[in-house]
Amino acid sequence: GFTSLVANPAVAPLLTTTYTITETITATGCTNTHSVVVTVNPLPVAAAGADRAICLNESTTLGAAAVTGNTYSWTSVPAGFTSVAANPMVTPLLTTTYTVAETITATGCTNMHSVVVTVNPLPVPAITGPSSAAAGSTSNIYSTDAGMTGYIWTVSAGGTITAGAGTQSITVTWNTAGAQQVSVLYTSSLGCNPFTPAIYSITVNPVPNAPVITLSGYTLTSDAPQGNQWYMNGVLIPGATNASYLVLQTGSYTSIVTLNGVASGPSNIVNVIYVGISTVEAGQFGLYPNPSNGLFTASLTWPTTEMFTIRVYNNLGSLMFEQKDILVDGSARQLVDLSAAPNGIYTVSFTSGNSRVIRKIIINHQ
Repeated sequence: GFTSLVANPAVAPLLTTTYTITETITATGCTNTHSVVVTVNPLPVAAAGADRAICLNESTTLGAAAVTGNTYSWTSVPAGFTSVAANPMVTPLLTTTYTVAETITATGCTNMHSVVVTVNPLPVPAITGPSSAAAGSTSNIYSTDAGMTGYIWTVSAGGTITAGAGTQSITVTWNTAGAQQVSVLYTSSLGCNPFTPAIYSITVNPVPNAPVITLSGYTLTSDAPQGNQWYMNGVLIPGATNASYLVLQTGSYTSIVTLNGVASGPSNIVNVIYVGISTVEAGQFGLYPNPSNGLFTASLTWPTTEMFTIRVYNNLGSLMFEQKDILVDGSARQLVDLSAAPNGIYTVSFTSGNSRVIRKIIINHQ
C-alpha cells in the first residue's frame, strides 16, 4: 500500500527489520534506492508481584528481583521509592493497587505492571456470659464469635477453666470473690488476629452465711438484717422478706438470705405449733384455767423425754416468766404465777431444741 505514493510510511515491526525505499523521478524515469534498519529492542519484564491479602497494620514487599541498570517508578508507594527501588515495602491502611514502570536505561524501553494488595480488617472479639456470679459456682459459660480458629482463653487468678479450652465457649468455676476477668484471642476466618484481646469483667460475690433464726413469742427473727426470704415447710412465703416474721400457723420455718444475687444455705429450722387460746388435745400444750386471774397451770404431754423450757411473754415481747427442765417421763405440769401482771393476752411457749409449742392465755383480774 506504500509502494508508489507514500514517502513516510509508519511501521511497527515485531523484530529488527531492514526497510528499502526505491524513489523514481517521474519526469525522467531515473531511479535510486536506500535502505534503513529498524532495530526492535525488547521490553523489560516489569513485575509488581502477585496480588495478595494482608491484615491491617501488616507490611508487604512488592516487586521481583531487580535488574541492574533498570529504573523503577511506582505509583501509590511511600516517598523514596519513586525511581530506584524495585522492591518497596508498603503498609497500606486499605486495599490499594500499586503500579510499577520499569525502564531499561540503555534503550529507554518501559513496561508496566500492577499488583492489588487487599487489606483485611482486624477482628474485634466480643464475649458474652454472666457478668456476676457466686463464689464457688461451677457452671459459668462464656462465649465468643463462632467460626474462628486458635481460640486462646485466659481467666484471672480467682477462676478455673473447667471445660471448652481452645473452643468458642468455656465453662469457668469461680473460686474467689472479687473483681475477676475473662479474655480471649483468636484468628479470624481471614487469617487476622485482634489488635488486643477481648476483656470481660465479672463480679464474683461471696456466698452469704446461712442466717440463724430465733423465736420470741410468735415472732421469728433472723440475725441477717437484709436479704431474707422466709419459708414454711420448705415452701416460699410470698412477701416475707423482712428480718422478722410473725408466725401465723403451725409449721417448720427457715430463712434463706440472698445478697447481690447469691443465696445462702438455709437457716436452722424452727418448728412452731400454733395452738391459740382454745382447748387442746392430749399430746399438746394445755393451759388452765383460761382465762385466768394470773394463776394458771401449764401442762404438756409429749412423746419424748427431752427437757423443755416454759416461757411467758407479754404483748411487747418482754419475758415475764421462765422455768427450765420441766419434762418428766413425757409429761410436765407447771404452776405459773402472774397474779401481779396486768390484764391482757400473754404468749406461753414450751421450747425444746428446734421445737416450739405456743399458746395464748388471757389474764383477767375480776
